[in-house]
Order: sequence, then structure tokens, then C-alpha cells
Amino acid sequence: MIIWDLRLGVARIRFSGFRDFKIAFVKEAENQKLISNSIDYSFPFQINEPADRIAQNMYSLFKECMDIVHSRLDVQVLDDIAKIIRSSQRTFMFGIGDTQLTIRSFINKCIKINIFPILASENMEQYPISKQMTYEDCAFFITYSGKWESFDTCMRELLHKNVKVIVLTGNPDCFIARYCHYCITVPDMEKDAKIATFYS
Repeated sequence: MIIWDLRLGVARIRFSGFRDFKIAFVKEAENQKLISNSIDYSFPFQINEPADRIAQNMYSLFKECMDIVHSRLDVQVLDDIAKIIRSSQRTFMFGIGDTQLTIRSFINKCIKINIFPILASENMEQYPISKQMTYEDCAFFITYSGKWESFDTCMRELLHKNVKVIVLTGNPDCFIARYCHYCITVPDMEKDAKIATFYS
């Protein structure tokens, strides 16, 4: 009876069998070893802390962030995304707030290898731009929370036009992540209240 209950439980959480569940469980257990409970991702330092402690906290946060993200990356998905960006007629980048700084840095790196992405959400013009996109284009959304209604509206337009969509997010359950072609998920380590987006 216990084995039957275990099989039902494994099926309910969307694994094809116990072996797939065991592999995912071991991988998640290994990933959890990388997470330090001593770092607060939302408030990595306090105003009254000495400079050397702040520097150590920031170093630990960035190192841990890189370790966690690296452990969860799927190289095949990254390769597929690179091929889509390379083969698309145009690549449009979508991001709001601090994310635009990350996007601008990414665009700068792409330009150096002769790829010229367009920041679609500059001046909040993402919807009119998404209406002009075609199936030969690629849309790349970067959003930690995935909670932008304007992105959901753009996504509906892009789905209607069969545009290839890539999403980088900390929220794999958001609308755009559920309907994209490729989704890169980073662990959601920040709280809504934070002093800055040090982790994301």
C-alpha cells in the first residue's frame, strides 16, 4: 500500500515515475547545499555595519548567486536560445525598471558579436512594438517577478503572431513563462520589500 501511495504522489507532482522524481529530488537537495541562510538577499547589509562586513556580505551574495544559477542552468536550453537569437531577423528585449540596466548590458555584449537586439520596453512602448513583430522575430522578456500586465498583453499578441518567445524569470508560474518557447528560471530569493535588486 505504501508503494502505491508513493506512485500516486509522484504522478500528482508531474513526474513520469519514481526514477525521475528521485533524480529531481537529489538535484534539488544538492542545490540547497549552495544556499547560505546567513545571507539576506533582500537586505544584505544594514546601515550601521562596518565597511569590511558589508564587502564580505556582498561578495558572499554575488558568489552564492552565481553558484546557484550555474547549478540550475540547462546548457542545451542555452544553446537553443542562442540559435534562436542568432537566426531571428530581429530580437526585441523586454524589461522594466532595474532589469533594463541588465538588458542594456546584454545588448552591449551582443553588439560586440554583431547581434543588434532592440530594447522594446524603452519609453514603455512594448505593446506597439509587439504589434509590429513577425514570426521571423524573437522576443526576450527578462522579469524577476513576471508580474507586469503589459508583458502579458504583449505575450498574447506575440502568441497570435507565432513569434518565438524567451523568458528569463524568477517566477516560472507567471503568464509569460507558461506560454513561452524557452524559459530560464532563476531561484526566487528576494522578498517584495528590499533595499535594491542585489540578487536579481
